[in-house]
Amino acid sequence: MSPAKRKATSTRHAKAKRAARRSRRRGRAGRATRAGGAEHRGENVRAARRGRGASGGSKRSAKRGARLSPAVAAQGGPDRAAKRGGPRPKLAVVARPAPPKRAPKARSAAAVSEFAGAKAGASAKDLALFGLERARVAVHAAIQGMSAGAAERPIAPGKWSARQMVLHLAFWDREIAQKYLEAAAARNRRADIRRSRLDAMNAAGVATLEQLDWEAALRLLQSTYEDLWDALDSIPAEPEDVWSPEHALGELVREVTQHDRHHADVIKRWRAESGG
Repeated sequence: MSPAKRKATSTRHAKAKRAARRSRRRGRAGRATRAGGAEHRGENVRAARRGRGASGGSKRSAKRGARLSPAVAAQGGPDRAAKRGGPRPKLAVVARPAPPKRAPKARSAAAVSEFAGAKAGASAKDLALFGLERARVAVHAAIQGMSAGAAERPIAPGKWSARQMVLHLAFWDREIAQKYLEAAAARNRRADIRRSRLDAMNAAGVATLEQLDWEAALRLLQSTYEDLWDALDSIPAEPEDVWSPEHALGELVREVTQHDRHHADVIKRWRAESGG
């Protein structure tokens, strides 16, 4: 190769090397510039996020403050004080006033005087029948809600069941109305029932009705009492001494009343003790 050609080739190589060096320098400068810009942008993003976080926290604090009572919100809320370790605001406890005590409801003087006046103005017949009615109501209250199974259980060994006592009461309602009432009212004649015969009469009376179940026994008790009541109500109120305990009729009504109350108390006490 001639000297001229070698010189030209060297010149081209030198230019190519310089161009390569310039390209490498521009590449490094560009990467540095891009890196700096990215870092700058990252800082801007982080700063923006911090700003949003601060503003969001302020908004949340404001919402929490709105939910607090005015007294606590005025103190700045409990959150920051707790974070700083400072004293937490205390809510005031207001005692609820006790409800006024109500006095026990008493019967009015008017009601008491009205009942006393009605009783004072009642005839001897009215008082006798009123006592009888209350005694029979006590019987029905004692057996109210009793099941047929419970009514079959004897109240004690060798004693009657509740069903048999109901039959016993129904038997005597019928006996008094049919056999003893007229003689007592019209002739002041007392029933001649000796104590020695009484147990046998009671047993025989229940035995004649023993075939009746619990529901039938209750229906019988209702019907025999209505018959007895109608018979008593048909007797005039005058003269009043007929209805006094000294007269045979008054004594008979009193004995039926006491008889009902006795069996009502027996059944009631048995149910309370045995759960029958």
